[in-house]
Amino acid sequence: MGLNLKNRIGTGRVICMTVLLVSLGGITTASSNAVVPDDQKALLTVRGQGVTPFAQVSLSTGPKQTITTKADGAGQFMFSNLKYASFTNLKFSLDIPPYEKGLAQNYPANHLEFKYNAKESMANLSGQIGKYGTLAFHLAGAPDGTVRFAGQEGYVALQTRTATPMSSGQSTLTASIVNAGEVCCPKMIIPANPITLTILSQPMASAPPVAVPPQKKETNIPAIIRPSTMPVAPKSETTVPPVNNGTPPSKPVPYILMPKDQNSPQKDDQKPKTKVPYIIQGRIDIAPTVILSDEVIAATIFSSADYDATYVGGAKNGADSGRNSMMLKVGTLGAFFDARTLLDTLRSLQMSAAQTLKNYTASEAICKFGTMSRSVASADAVAKKNQLAFSKIMMDRNNQKEGTVYANAGMGLSSMINDFKKKYCFAKDNNSFLDGYCETATATSDLLYNRDVDFTRIFDVPLTLDADFSADGKPTNDQQSVIALFGNLSLIPPLMNTGSEEWDPRSNSLRTQDIRALEAMRTVSANSFSALVGEKAKSTAEATSYMKEMIVQLGLTSAEAGKLLGSNPSYFAQMEVLTKKLFQNPAFYANLYDSEANVDRQRVAMKAIELQQDRDFLESLRRREMLLSILLNAKLRETASRDNQSGVVRQ
Repeated sequence: MGLNLKNRIGTGRVICMTVLLVSLGGITTASSNAVVPDDQKALLTVRGQGVTPFAQVSLSTGPKQTITTKADGAGQFMFSNLKYASFTNLKFSLDIPPYEKGLAQNYPANHLEFKYNAKESMANLSGQIGKYGTLAFHLAGAPDGTVRFAGQEGYVALQTRTATPMSSGQSTLTASIVNAGEVCCPKMIIPANPITLTILSQPMASAPPVAVPPQKKETNIPAIIRPSTMPVAPKSETTVPPVNNGTPPSKPVPYILMPKDQNSPQKDDQKPKTKVPYIIQGRIDIAPTVILSDEVIAATIFSSADYDATYVGGAKNGADSGRNSMMLKVGTLGAFFDARTLLDTLRSLQMSAAQTLKNYTASEAICKFGTMSRSVASADAVAKKNQLAFSKIMMDRNNQKEGTVYANAGMGLSSMINDFKKKYCFAKDNNSFLDGYCETATATSDLLYNRDVDFTRIFDVPLTLDADFSADGKPTNDQQSVIALFGNLSLIPPLMNTGSEEWDPRSNSLRTQDIRALEAMRTVSANSFSALVGEKAKSTAEATSYMKEMIVQLGLTSAEAGKLLGSNPSYFAQMEVLTKKLFQNPAFYANLYDSEANVDRQRVAMKAIELQQDRDFLESLRRREMLLSILLNAKLRETASRDNQSGVVRQ
């Protein structure tokens, strides 16, 4: 029996078109401009890594809707099968406990809130992650990743827009949190291991349609009617039943007779079922030698190899090959997209790490302010002590205190003359008029020549005086010179004579009050001298080496820098370096080519020094105001006394 070619081609076309439609339908992707139906749903999966092992992580979608999971030993956790419907605003929050490993033990806890506006495809991530922390955020479909730094309050917020909705099942969100903690001794800020969060959106499989059992149709094989011109084949030469021109039989006769096992019992109403790999409907001819025009439908059994060699099998294999090729291409494109997303995320994290390292690394320029100002506070305290001590010396002299050389008027004047002859006298002065009067030693005379009257060389030029009036010990040359200098600047002849009762408060109270008022005025002026001496008195040597190095960078030698600043720089010398010499170095301006954070740190340090200098100016203005008020009071007192005597008030 042979297959009818016409029916074979028609059947092959139907099967080929069916296979192609199925294969193309399986690989057709949705267009980017396709409208997502309102009833589309997706499953969200939230997973993360980098938290403390076995930590409790909570996810909240409302006041009473909180689920909790526990991280594994590697610090990974996951929330899965979270249903989400399209065109609905999405909002949930995550609470991640602080990281408890590393040097720092005080990393803050993380509270993140994720909001998604479905109509505008706008995603917002905000929350509390701890001060100095960093949050990197990337959403699939967004142009670029976003990085934000938390300030002192630790709050951070990011926002981006995406062309891929969450309900599409193709959206991916990646976030990375880098917290920072503080350690002591020395105080440092150390970043913790990054916490990586990933939110995946997967399409929800729709429910399969209700299966409808196929209905069996009764099909009868049509009767074979022999044409009138066809002779009847003899029975002895064929095994095919003869064809009769008459009504078709009521029960169809099979055209393919399968061999039967004679030993096995057979039932009349039960037919043996044979498993065939493929069944193709075709047409066969009745006569072996003549092709009939009548067509019948029958079933023919083929093997897999024979089926693949047919047109239908070849079309099926071609469709499978095309589908596999296109699926491989789609998989390759997906791998490229995944690699691009991963690389963008890593790039954002690397940029964040580099920016953090750049912002939290102090430069050498800011360290100069810290090292050279470490002894300013102690120098200020030493200046206050020397101010009080020098003021006490001047007050004891003016008051002719008992136990000092000035208690006796004659002894005080004699001591001053002897000091001048033995220490400060120079024979060549006054056109050699003092030759023979001076008793100064030639070997050491230059150390004290005219130091009792030379204000510029003794006090104005030196930045540091080798004098500490608050300490006991042998007085230095600078101490003697400064006392003699300011003694001459405020010299007034002694008011009280030895053994005089003129100043007894009980017998002459008005005279005593006048003397005390005059002494108060002299004390105010002596306080101004004492403040200047205290600022230039030697201090501690804590920052001496750094300041000398700073002066050496300006072009002086180490010995010259030591003479300029002194072995223990005074408060005045330290402020001179911090407010003037430091900015005369060209390296200061070169160091401004640094990160913005370091430039801001230098600006803050300069502002602190400026405030300290403004405080010194304020104290100077207060002393000047006091001196002017004393001078005005003295002038008004003279005028008032004159008016009281004449009885006339002058305008």
